[in-house]
Amino acid sequence: MQRIRHRGMLEQPCEAWRSAGVPRMIGPLAWFDRQGANHGFVQYLGAKGYKASDAGPRGEGLQAVAFSRVDPPAGIDDMTTDPDASSRAHDGEYDGWGCSVV
Repeated sequence: MQRIRHRGMLEQPCEAWRSAGVPRMIGPLAWFDRQGANHGFVQYLGAKGYKASDAGPRGEGLQAVAFSRVDPPAGIDDMTTDPDASSRAHDGEYDGWGCSVV
């Protein structure tokens, strides 16, 4: 389902996406509801070349991890599938991504 959403976004007639092969910063979030649950996820991100940062607490005890990497949006499926699975494996939830032309 996530791949379908990515295709729809990349096919939009939006100026920023006309060059989907041009690398740019892509930055998703993942949410964790247990203290310390994000540590294994952050280690995973580092091993995969992402820069991770603690995005701080968000209401209801949730802890956010922001992570980013410079890649072309055309490869977004590969860039999001593994972090999505890893966040779930560490009791978290992947929360999408955004990017701007660099």
